[in-house]
Amino acid sequence: MRKIFLAFLIPVALSSSLSCAGDASKTFVVVGKNKWDIYKELNQSHYMVGGINKRMYVKKTPLTMTYEIPMAGYLNILAIDADDKTTVLFPNKYHRDNQVEKGQFNLPTKKMKFRMEADAPYGKTAVVAIITKEKINIYDKQQAQGEQLDDSEIFVSLSKQGSENLAKSFYVIAADETGETGTSSPSDNTPPSASSNHTIKVNFSMATICESKINCVF
Repeated sequence: MRKIFLAFLIPVALSSSLSCAGDASKTFVVVGKNKWDIYKELNQSHYMVGGINKRMYVKKTPLTMTYEIPMAGYLNILAIDADDKTTVLFPNKYHRDNQVEKGQFNLPTKKMKFRMEADAPYGKTAVVAIITKEKINIYDKQQAQGEQLDDSEIFVSLSKQGSENLAKSFYVIAADETGETGTSSPSDNTPPSASSNHTIKVNFSMATICESKINCVF
């Protein structure tokens, strides 16, 4: 089984004109919110159960995530590391089809013949999972824009501007369906409402990646 150290991912720029909703005229105006704020707010108002499976990872230990997918749709999972670099963990080179059914989802998947391991940069890392009823595949969009990966690359990483635009586009999708994103904050074990008909669900979770247990600070 191959081992992939997340510190070795190669950045691929994401076009700042990305519109996940498929509407080229849609603009992203979210005053006073950075991408972390946006994902946290979406987590509160469009919550999905799950997340990264541990809150502390020592260097070279396996990274895993488990989610309870509340509806059939399209799943994208992003990691934002301590250097503010955003990497698309799913879909990826070995599992490009991101259409999923309702039920449990584990990352890495069975199609991914490698394991992800924690590595530098050390510090807080956020993992964001977004499920949408609309077909959104960030990995394929990169390929359509002519951004080809070489044989050693499995994941794509986003430029700072592309990452911010992506967060704002998901925010706009959520706001379009509800009129507002909401502010209620569920507990980690609170399941999504059975009556919810949202077209987007989000899970925002964080972990600390450390070089060793001795110097690990939560």
